[in-house]
Amino acid sequence: MWAPDMPGGYESRKCRYRVASYCKGRGLDLNAKNEKIIKDCIGIGTQGSAGDIYIDLSANDSLNIFSDNSFDYVFDAHQLGNYIATDAVLAEWWRVVKPGGVLILYEQDRDFYPHVGTSGADTRRRKDLIWQDVWDILKGFKNAEFISASRHGDSNEYSWQLVVRKEFARTRKPDEKISNYKIEGCMAFPREKVTNKEALVIRYGALGDSLWVTPVLKQLKKEGYYVVYNCPEYSAQVLRECPYIDE
Repeated sequence: MWAPDMPGGYESRKCRYRVASYCKGRGLDLNAKNEKIIKDCIGIGTQGSAGDIYIDLSANDSLNIFSDNSFDYVFDAHQLGNYIATDAVLAEWWRVVKPGGVLILYEQDRDFYPHVGTSGADTRRRKDLIWQDVWDILKGFKNAEFISASRHGDSNEYSWQLVVRKEFARTRKPDEKISNYKIEGCMAFPREKVTNKEALVIRYGALGDSLWVTPVLKQLKKEGYYVVYNCPEYSAQVLRECPYIDE
C-alpha cells in the first residue's frame, strides 16, 4: 500500500518475478526510469534514466520509429495514467506487439494510490485507471487474448497488473464470411474465390525475396490476373502498398 514517506521508483523490480516469464525475445520497456524490466530489452526513458532512447510518448504516433509487429513483449510501469487519450495510446503500444507477443501493464491502482489531483499523487497523472478499463479498450481491438489480471496492495506495492496476448489471424469458421476474419491484412486459408482468373504467388523468404518477385507480380497484373500473395508477416511489410497485389 502507498504511503507518503514511501520512496518512489523501481516499479519494475516489484513485479519482475511475476512477469519475467513473458519477457522473452525482443522487448520494449516504455518507462525505463530507474531500471529496465529485463536488461537486454530496449528502454524508453528520460535523460539520466536507464533508458536507451528518449521519446515523447504523449503523441498518437509516438512509436513511429518502430514498424508494426516489432516486439515479442511491450512492458509499461506507472505511465499509462499520464495520458488523457487512453485508447490512442494503447492502440500505438499494441501496434508494435507481434502476433503471439504480449503487452504487460503494471499501473497504479486507484484503491491503493492517491487519486488524480490529491495530495501525494504524481502530478503527471491524468486518469485513475483500473485494469478492467484497460481490458475493455484492448478487447475492442478484436485480436486481444486475456492472459491474466491481478491487484497488488501489500508491502510496497500499490498497483494492478494486466497481461494480454496479441492473437494470430484466427481460422475461419465454415459458415463465416472472409470479411469477418481478416486481421491486420492477414487471412487464413482456405479462402473464397473472388474471380475465375486468379494467381496465387507463394514466396517464403527474406525481405529481398519480396523485392525480386515484384516483376512477376507486375506481369501477372498486366495479363489480367487477380493476384494473391502468400508470405511471412515481416515480408508483407515490404509489399503492403504494392499496386500489383490484390490480397
